[in-house]
Amino acid sequence: DDFSEETPVPTPKARHPRPSLSDRTMETLSNLPPTPGASRRRSGFFSPSSPAESSSRPTSSMSNRRPVSSMANRRPSTREGMHSFSRPASPTKRVTTPARPANSKNVQTPSKRSVSAVETTNSPSVRLSGTSAMASIKGPHQTPVKGTQTRVGPRFTGNHTVATRSPKPKPALGDVFKNEGSSKSREKPASPRGSAALREQIAKAKAARSASLKTQNDQLDGQNDFGVHEDPFNQLPSNNEQVLKKRINVGRGEGRLNLAAMGLQAVPDAVLSMYDYDPDSNAAWSESVDLTRFIAADNEIEEFPDSFFPDIATEDIANDEDGKGPQFGGLELLDMHRNLLHSLPLGLRRLERLTTLNLSYNRLQNDALEVITHVRSLRELKLAHNKFEGALASSIGRLENLEILELQDNRLSSLPDTLRELINLRVLHLAENNLDMLPLDALVHLPLVDLSARKNKLDGALFPAHITSMPKLQKLDISSNGLASIDSGELSLPSLQMLDISFNRITTLPDVSTWAELRSLLAEDNTISNLPEGLTSLENIKNLDFTGNDLRHLDARIGLMDSLTILKVAANPIRERKFLSMNTEDVKQDLRLRIEPSSQQAVHEEVKADLLGGSAATDSPSGHLALKTGGVLDLSARSLSSLDDIFHSFPPAEDIRHLSLNHNAFTTFPTQLSLLPNLRILNFSHNQLSSNLLCSPLLLPHLHTLNLSANRLPSLTPLTTYVVAPSLTTLNLSSNLLTAALPPLRTSFPSLTHLLASDNQLSGPLDADALRGLRVANLSNNALELLDPKIGLLWWGAERGRGKGTEEEDGFGGAGLRSLEVGGNRFRVPGWRVLERGTESVMAWLRDRIPEEE
Repeated sequence: DDFSEETPVPTPKARHPRPSLSDRTMETLSNLPPTPGASRRRSGFFSPSSPAESSSRPTSSMSNRRPVSSMANRRPSTREGMHSFSRPASPTKRVTTPARPANSKNVQTPSKRSVSAVETTNSPSVRLSGTSAMASIKGPHQTPVKGTQTRVGPRFTGNHTVATRSPKPKPALGDVFKNEGSSKSREKPASPRGSAALREQIAKAKAARSASLKTQNDQLDGQNDFGVHEDPFNQLPSNNEQVLKKRINVGRGEGRLNLAAMGLQAVPDAVLSMYDYDPDSNAAWSESVDLTRFIAADNEIEEFPDSFFPDIATEDIANDEDGKGPQFGGLELLDMHRNLLHSLPLGLRRLERLTTLNLSYNRLQNDALEVITHVRSLRELKLAHNKFEGALASSIGRLENLEILELQDNRLSSLPDTLRELINLRVLHLAENNLDMLPLDALVHLPLVDLSARKNKLDGALFPAHITSMPKLQKLDISSNGLASIDSGELSLPSLQMLDISFNRITTLPDVSTWAELRSLLAEDNTISNLPEGLTSLENIKNLDFTGNDLRHLDARIGLMDSLTILKVAANPIRERKFLSMNTEDVKQDLRLRIEPSSQQAVHEEVKADLLGGSAATDSPSGHLALKTGGVLDLSARSLSSLDDIFHSFPPAEDIRHLSLNHNAFTTFPTQLSLLPNLRILNFSHNQLSSNLLCSPLLLPHLHTLNLSANRLPSLTPLTTYVVAPSLTTLNLSSNLLTAALPPLRTSFPSLTHLLASDNQLSGPLDADALRGLRVANLSNNALELLDPKIGLLWWGAERGRGKGTEEEDGFGGAGLRSLEVGGNRFRVPGWRVLERGTESVMAWLRDRIPEEE
């Protein structure tokens, strides 16, 4: 009744089984877009041609239905049967299927709903039967057949139950369930699926971000400046105008101008005019000072302009009111090393205050000395690595104040005798030249401390026979020459600390027993067959290198050398090959075990060593103890407590010049010492001498070195009271038990110049009178509480400045204290920073503390 006969009725179809969960999931995922859409998801239930207000069910059912939730868009209710999983159409689309006519008697007319109400619904849907729904899933939509009816079961919406109605024929739904994928007009390209789509999206995002960052960086390149210097270490030869200007301003105010490593090829004009008035400058001209230090090392400067050092005398400047004068006449230091200088301006000789001149690593030739030697105020002259050749100019003798002279790596073949006029020269470096001899007759009168002549052409004997001493020399380097020996006779080097004679042809070494300060002896690659005499008696030796020589045995007394830390004897034909691979301590331990405690056994061992080719002192055929070369009688390490038993075996007393009694058990001085008129060196170290040292006077007229270290002396009174030694110059009192204040020892020993008294307990203030006349004083590691400021006046430089440093006065080229070691005491001032800078700094510090009235 409700439908007319013309209305087509859909044919019921067979019920298909419900799809599995995996099938539904795959179908849902296949319809998802690859990326979220920019617009709101819109329903695709209706076809584009269907009106939105048209529905496949009565309007009353739409009015009774509860608002659609988000769950309705995702999963249909199981009571409502299966619905199409295709994407619903937008609510703005209209369904074109004609509406089903309703009978006014059986259908309740709902209240009117506006079109806008329908359009605001999130996803309008239509209740479908399970058969229709399954048909839309299983295959393409088929047009219903006329005459069929669909039975509709009861519906439950919310909490309301809709009354059961008899099945009625329903109009054809047309294209409502038409699959979007089957429509050619709605067909769209397939989107990438799965991980491939994700990787593609990530790659695109990274590429977009990289392009964005590159664009931002390009925009900020010229905007942001973080102050990063292109050449932070000033290595590149770039435009240095700003740097030069800043350094000139600093130099004008501080008096020090540093233009090192700036790639300069000439002295800048800005330097020449740095003291000219500039109204545009912000510098305070009232604070300008004279330039005292000019450093332009590591550049490419070839010459100085004449205006930099004008050759104008001081008298001419005073008479010439319009003259500019030498504006750099106050220079005290000029450093131009590592440049390309080939000549020097004549006006350099007008620098009357210049004390340090460094011109190393240039291209200067002999004519440059004609200018340099006019600067008589020089104390340091460095001309290494230049092109000086032939004989050194005799005009070098004009530099009487020179203390350091460096001439290494040139082509000099001889040195002038005028070197003797350099009365203050302490350091002389002549390495890598063509010298075949050294003018030692001239050098022996100089206060040389450091002499280097390695890699020359020296041959024969270094020291002539008539030169027997160089008292100030501390370092001697004559390696890589052709020397056959060091001296032709006796040689005394009491201050020598390092001797390097490596790579020569030396076969024998002189007696080194007088080299009390020797710490390092390097004799690699020579032809030495025996260790030097007196080597085992040295107390300070630390390093011995005899690699590559002709040694055949080692003296057993090396084991008693406590200070020795390095011993190298590799590549020698030593009979006991085990020594070649043993370390120093093992060698000393092995040799120490060979020394017997009793004197009789000790003599027996020495005789045995002599039979094996040794040179130790042994009994002579006449029954007397044999002397070593130089009149040395070595009685060390024999456990002797007196000389009564063996004095009858002594050689003639007149021949004994050096007596070694160290490492024995003496408690007093033997009285037999007075019977040795020519004794010059006496070694009593490492014994048990105490307060009862002497009870009667002991005359030793020629004694000049006395070693009493490592004993138990509590006081100096017995020594100063009973020992008469007018020629004594060196006194070693280290490692004793001395207390109280240090007395003036020069009153008892008028020739004393070297005092070693470290590692005692000397206390109280150190008075200047106790050090007056000494040249070397080592008082470290004591208990001194105060230093007398007047000690600063004893500095040898101060004595020379007052005109007292004449050679006739002291015999060594200058009077005054040259070395003072006072570290490790109780006083707090001067501090360790002053002490570590050396004697000159300590003396200067003390002089500054002297009251003005004194």
